Amino acid sequence: MKVGLVSDSHDNEESLEEALDCLHDVDEVIHAGDLCAPFMIDLLDEAEKPVHAVFGNIDDRHLTTKVAEDADYVTLHGNEASLSIGGRDVYVTHFPDVAELAAKSGDYDLVVHGHTHEQRRKMFGETLLVNPGELLGRQERRGYAVYDTERGDADLYRLDEA
Repeated sequence: MKVGLVSDSHDNEESLEEALDCLHDVDEVIHAGDLCAPFMIDLLDEAEKPVHAVFGNIDDRHLTTKVAEDADYVTLHGNEASLSIGGRDVYVTHFPDVAELAAKSGDYDLVVHGHTHEQRRKMFGETLLVNPGELLGRQERRGYAVYDTERGDADLYRLDEA
């Protein structure tokens, strides 16, 4: 099973749509926060596959929650998510400090975070920590990742190289 990982889209509709096009063959998608405007939930829903999203530090929690209630495919988990996907235990948060604690706990196969806008892939024992990078395209080139549950590993990509 393959899982698309994205984060920090910050209202960049074009980048989110481009990333979702690149992720057309994944089974599920995780968004690690900072969607920003609630309408980004609608774009995620158009992927027509299960999408798990968490809040970032600048998301509109009230309106985004309302929009997510009407989504067919998007589950908005709040500040964090603890999931089982493809037989793997997955933890999602926006914040890197929280993510590192979760990764160091050894309770998860995969931990996903955003916030820093920098792609990152690091092992903590048997736990893989991934920041797919930003879709905003402000601090670095726009990025995303794909996690393969069978391999237990993730590959990092750039939209400019897709």
